[in-house]
Amino acid sequence: MYPTQETRVLHGTFADNIKGINIQNGKEGDDLALYLEDIHVYGETEAEDCPVGGSCKCVRKFGFMLGGSNQSKKDLHPTMASALPIFKTKSAASWGTVIDFNNLHFHNFAATTRCGAVQRIFEQSYAASDYTPLHYFKNVEFDNVADAAMSYLFDPPKNWAKISDCGEWPCTAPSNVVMDFEGTSYSGAMTPSYTAADFQIVSDFAGVSDSYDNCVYKDAWNAWRCANSYLGVLLAESLDGDTWDRSVQPILITNEETGYSNKLNSAMDHVWDGFYTGQLRLSRFPAQIHAQGDYTW
Repeated sequence: MYPTQETRVLHGTFADNIKGINIQNGKEGDDLALYLEDIHVYGETEAEDCPVGGSCKCVRKFGFMLGGSNQSKKDLHPTMASALPIFKTKSAASWGTVIDFNNLHFHNFAATTRCGAVQRIFEQSYAASDYTPLHYFKNVEFDNVADAAMSYLFDPPKNWAKISDCGEWPCTAPSNVVMDFEGTSYSGAMTPSYTAADFQIVSDFAGVSDSYDNCVYKDAWNAWRCANSYLGVLLAESLDGDTWDRSVQPILITNEETGYSNKLNSAMDHVWDGFYTGQLRLSRFPAQIHAQGDYTW
């Protein structure tokens, strides 16, 4: 979470990670950007997770953590325990972030590790409560990747539903994730069941994802795989002068024609001093906008 307008990672290789590669900006703004290019990510390797003289670990692993931007930075080298883990969000999500990932290669991801733990490529940060920007993936290669290993998008944790975090019900950012893939290729002995060059992955959210055309629910992903170029993320921002002192929720987005019905919470209070002070001024959600049909909110 470095205080940069733009973060780029080029020509990297990552292997056998418990929590995979993740990049974030630590700055507010309307023109932030995250770029990855020419990246290779490998699943479990032949190296055992066994320290000398100790017992082996058997832990859930994933190779790629979805990114984003946050209003506060962290030091490159943390100086206090409260800054750890380094990927954990501890400030409000930033408004305008373009995420453009190109020429990524994912190798050797089975659905489980040798010890039987779950393994996936794409997951979120467990602290990403506020907003996950639309992720564009171009020219991605899935090399020897099992269908179940593609992704897992978690539901908002129930323990977020408390007055010091999200209020009466959990923050809804995890329910509104959209990943868009273009120019995808596949190789290796294992391949996903769906091998289209262009597709999308969206969160499982009743009344939302099940209203989209050409989408199929994937239980192992806890998400939907879609062939729908209309999918995107629609952003809304409060311009009220007291927006930092007042929270507005729920916000309901509906489309009677398609059955789309999205109930949005405000973002998490990251300030640790009560529910209202520190509440984010943004509400963010994905929406499928057709040529016909009226949305009401």
